[in-house]
Amino acid sequence: MKLLKQLFYWIKKRSTALKRLYRTKKVGLCLLFIIFLLTLFSWFTRDTNQNERMFDLDMQMSIEAAYKYSEDIEEDIQNGLIEDKNKGCALPILDPFDKEAVKLDKATPTGSAVCEEPDLIECYLDECFVSKQYRKKLKHGYCMYRDLLYYGDENIGPRKTLKVHQKYKLVNSDLVEVSCFGSTPLSPGSFQYWSGHKAGLRHIARRNQTTQRRLNIMMIAFKSISRNGFIRKMPKTYKALNEIGAFIFKGYNVVTEQSFGGFFPIFVGQTVLEHFEYNVALDKDKLLFHQLSTMGYRTAHFEDSPFFGPFQHKFKVFRDSLTDHYVLPLLKEVFGDTAEGNRSFCLGGTPLYRTLLNLTHQFLQLNGNRFSFTFISDITNNNFNMGSEADEVLSSFLYNLQQDTKMQETVLFVMSDHGSSSSPFRETIQGKLEERLPLMAIMIPKRLNQMRPDAAAALKANADLLITPFDIHTTLTDILGISDHRNRYKVPGADLERGLSLLRPIPASRSCGEAGVHPLWCACASWHPIPRKDSLYEKIPDMLVKYINMLIEPWSDICQERTLSHVEYVASQLSREKLHEYAEKQKHETGTYSNYYQAKIIVGPGRAVFEGSIRHIMKSDSYVFNEADLTRLDPYAISEESECIRKKIVYLNKFCYCVNYTNTNISDMNKTNKN
Repeated sequence: MKLLKQLFYWIKKRSTALKRLYRTKKVGLCLLFIIFLLTLFSWFTRDTNQNERMFDLDMQMSIEAAYKYSEDIEEDIQNGLIEDKNKGCALPILDPFDKEAVKLDKATPTGSAVCEEPDLIECYLDECFVSKQYRKKLKHGYCMYRDLLYYGDENIGPRKTLKVHQKYKLVNSDLVEVSCFGSTPLSPGSFQYWSGHKAGLRHIARRNQTTQRRLNIMMIAFKSISRNGFIRKMPKTYKALNEIGAFIFKGYNVVTEQSFGGFFPIFVGQTVLEHFEYNVALDKDKLLFHQLSTMGYRTAHFEDSPFFGPFQHKFKVFRDSLTDHYVLPLLKEVFGDTAEGNRSFCLGGTPLYRTLLNLTHQFLQLNGNRFSFTFISDITNNNFNMGSEADEVLSSFLYNLQQDTKMQETVLFVMSDHGSSSSPFRETIQGKLEERLPLMAIMIPKRLNQMRPDAAAALKANADLLITPFDIHTTLTDILGISDHRNRYKVPGADLERGLSLLRPIPASRSCGEAGVHPLWCACASWHPIPRKDSLYEKIPDMLVKYINMLIEPWSDICQERTLSHVEYVASQLSREKLHEYAEKQKHETGTYSNYYQAKIIVGPGRAVFEGSIRHIMKSDSYVFNEADLTRLDPYAISEESECIRKKIVYLNKFCYCVNYTNTNISDMNKTNKN
């Protein structure tokens, strides 16, 4: 009590002093002191503000470049259409066991995705509980569950703590953090502790539930593994797809790079470049998930990477949860900013891919219309040989689905985003083609066969033709009975819409140009080698290196200048005869003709392998560059060579070699990349 009186007297005394100070000229000293504090604060935050300004400037440049690049892409596709219209697509014949692929096909170390930590807690649908085998051990203890609530991808916010003895009901969230502790009956004095994160499926009351019976959709996707890669590394799964009656599409061709390039057209019907809110927060109402949700569908998106998912890698965050059931907040809570190559393959005692498949199967058991998209990336993204880890589990999963009565009204898609894009295999010609030809398999249920008796015949006929993610988007709208929502875009000069439904016959004469596939990504396109004695053999690689250095020049204080070490090849999209023909036409026509040159180069410091393309505009004899046309082929994402810029300017990661980076094993790395 005495202390409180003294504190009150001290505050009162200081308050009186402040009043006196205000009434005197000493107030000027007070103002000067405040200015000093503000200056000090500004000095400490100057680097952060500078980085934010640089990021804002970089983002604005990216948006402006996206507009211009989209126009260039559209023009190139139109030029390609002039050449290939109604000529069809001669798909390359690729042997899955080609000597180049077999040479780089290495057995995965046993137990690479085995989890040693015990799984004390299980969740099934909307209940979480102590696993049966641990109940006796925790008989004298208890667990605490704390919800992970979604408030935007970047705001994983307040948690409600609840102590329970048996089952915990998921009400506010699918995602929980669990802590269990206590003593065991055998050792009352010993202290036991376990903590982890779990996911289930809380009950959600459906709004706008329609009485119309519609088909359900289950999509399971893998990252960075081609159709041939499935045959090599996941043979049991590939066999299971055939045996359960899935249609496997040999001509499934990507339309641009990376996961967002493979999935964005499926869920939006457009390319990323056509969505000009590039690099900003993406509204979920742009995606098919939202349209289905308004129709009463229950939606789910399960993925295992908080960094390189199909949407968040190129855009910022969603303003609210993407789907009814969404695991991304849990991944960010568990892994934080851990680099992709350094993450564990596990969530507690279960491999991440098995956790996702378990959630997918549980989602199938729910009532009402359902649409789920599961994206498994961690086992195949950084090592294309790792796919074998999931082969046994996934093949069993597929056979079990075939026996599940819930699948009688569910269409199953099993796919991948693209082939391996950063690996020694990608440096080969076969690897380049396989990157463009991912897996696409579709199994249709009995009910769809009854509704559309001609659908199976159309799918079978289309399995050997060129198809794209745009076609998958249109197919989904057809299956779901919302064809009016499909993207009706036509490439100028084409007779067909860019996206066609696979439930109807696709003309065999359709070309990459009509399907909206850029010549750089068309697996049907042929490239013509430039001889070493040709001046372009040196000119093209030199221009690529100068362009790379131009991109990193504003950051030259932290990124080293790149130097050309070796040229693997230089090629032209057009033959010499066609180039001569276009040059003559250009003299008499007002239109613009262009050609792409492509080169594979190795640059230092270190060993960075790039495949770069340059657009040559014949009329002005000028060359156009874009960073999106430079692909890094070696696995740089798991290296620390660009750590100094990784979080500042994302798109420069593949170009920057940090000044302060020293790799003591660089010679070993070079040998590994060559093998």
